[in-house]
Formats: sequence, structure tokens, C-alpha cells
Amino acid sequence: MSTDTISKTEHVKISDEDCFHFDTQGFLILRSVLNIEEVNALLEKFNEINARGTDTTYLKKKTMHPNDVGKSSVIHIDDHYVRLNSLDELDPLFGTLVNHPRILPYLQEFMKEPKYRGSWGIANSQGPHFSSWHAGHEPSGFSFNDGKIRSLSVNTSWFLSKNGPDDGCLLLVPGSHKANLKLNFKSYPGIELPGSVRAVGEAGDVVLFSECVLHMGDKKSTPGPRTNLYYVYSEASRKD
Repeated sequence: MSTDTISKTEHVKISDEDCFHFDTQGFLILRSVLNIEEVNALLEKFNEINARGTDTTYLKKKTMHPNDVGKSSVIHIDDHYVRLNSLDELDPLFGTLVNHPRILPYLQEFMKEPKYRGSWGIANSQGPHFSSWHAGHEPSGFSFNDGKIRSLSVNTSWFLSKNGPDDGCLLLVPGSHKANLKLNFKSYPGIELPGSVRAVGEAGDVVLFSECVLHMGDKKSTPGPRTNLYYVYSEASRKD
């Protein structure tokens, strides 16, 4: 897994509205970050690597181990879930998203010295939920002090397909990055968790969300695959 400090750029002012939304909700959707040509090129490369089957490992979901996803690999889990890990190591084209100019200003606004930690892509077709509610950090990992938002980690979800309400889209619980109470989150299947919402959008959109926010992948009931790429960043001082 690559762990590169992201490029330094000139300060770009993030709107007060975007900062307010990220602070209160814990996520933000940016529209049309990629154009259709960029989306198609990434999707074609994703499908090419999956079809090639190089270093493919077949696992069942509950036996997946961090060592299986922390290196470049293609993993098939049951018949409707495919995961490509360490995308930038699988092909240089995926590396072009690490320092994307539309995303960098937000990472630099919401984190202290953001550092790229790794990436993966998920294509899921019709079938049940392929994950359960989880978060990378406790709410204590999100703060607001001296006018600055600070999230220990920020994840970015790049839509290479339409993410409609029934397309197996990303589910989020707005405000859970500041939650004081806990439920038995894994007992709630998808959207049934109180307060949860679907992050819907078109191919080319990107969702930025704090890893302190509860999230999971929804079940998919529409035909064809839904493909998203995920690039995660954390503060450079962190070792995990």
C-alpha cells in the first residue's frame, strides 16, 4: 500500500457553505469532478484488470484479512462483489486521482498535513448487502478548534457508475462523526439504521467523508455493476 504525502498546492479557498456542510454532516458531495472520457477510461481499466485475473484471490467475505486488501490484488467475494486493492499499484492511471486538483483543497482544509494511505475499487451487481455499518475512527477523531476542521482521516468515493437509490450506493449517517451514543450498528441492515441516508449521484461525482462517519455499502437491486473507487487519506503524523 502506497503512503505518500500529497502534493502541496497554493491555498484554494473552500466556501463557507462547504465547510459548514462537512462540519455538521461529516461528508460532502462534489459534482462532475471527472468528465465522461475520464470516467470511461478508469472504468475500462478497472474491468480490464478484473478480466485479466492477475493475482486473483477468491475469498469469502468473513474470511477477508487486512493482509489480503493491503496489497495490489483482485478479490472476488461471492458472485456479485469484486474488489481491486491498491489501485495505483495495479495501473498508473489510477494514480492520477491521488493528487486530483479538485480534491486536494478539501483535504488540506479538513486535515493537518494529509497523507495518501491507499485505495481500492468495488464493483457490485444485484445482490444483498456486501458490508455492515462501520467507521475508521471514533467521533473523538473529528474536531473543530480555532476555526479549523480537523478529521484524522478522510475517504473519497469516486463514482464510475450512476449511484441511484437502488444501485448499491454508499450509505452514510450524517452527524455520526459527533455522536455521543452507540447502538449495535451491525444489527441494522442498511438504510434501517436511524438517520442513515443514501449518497446518490452520477458517474464523475465524488463523495468526501470523514472516517469518523458511520458508513457501509447498500444492497443493489438494479441490473449491471455499480463501480466506485475509494482513496483514503490521514494525517501524516499517524502511523496507521
